[in-house]
Amino acid sequence: DSQLRLGGEEKIFSCGGEIWIYTCSGDQARRRELAARGARVVEVETDDSDSVALAAVMRDLAAQGINEVHSECGPRLAGALLAQGLADRALLYLAPHLLGSAARGLFDLGELVAMEQRKSCRICDIRRIGEDLRLSLEFD
Repeated sequence: DSQLRLGGEEKIFSCGGEIWIYTCSGDQARRRELAARGARVVEVETDDSDSVALAAVMRDLAAQGINEVHSECGPRLAGALLAQGLADRALLYLAPHLLGSAARGLFDLGELVAMEQRKSCRICDIRRIGEDLRLSLEFD
């Protein structure tokens, strides 16, 4: 949460377990509010787009003894993790529905228009779950 936009009422605050929030916001009042809701708020440096530096987050997690991270995210974070070499695997769930070209993609990687720009992966597993498909991919 680069700008500490979480309000403290989201479902994550009532699920039990630890909540760690990484931010580049120095807003001490918001940090205290989120800490009062049980969150550990960690300030890290920013990247080139004034977002949380994901490599710094991974370094902090490693320092805490965490060596596996699962991220359920949208295309922006998924694309950043992949582009920065911080993702080695992805689980994709595909439903039998088609959307138009203006729909959001799975990974925001900018405009990759040439084959030499592509991101390669290996399909490790394909399973059918109801009407959906689950693909397990490994990235090079």
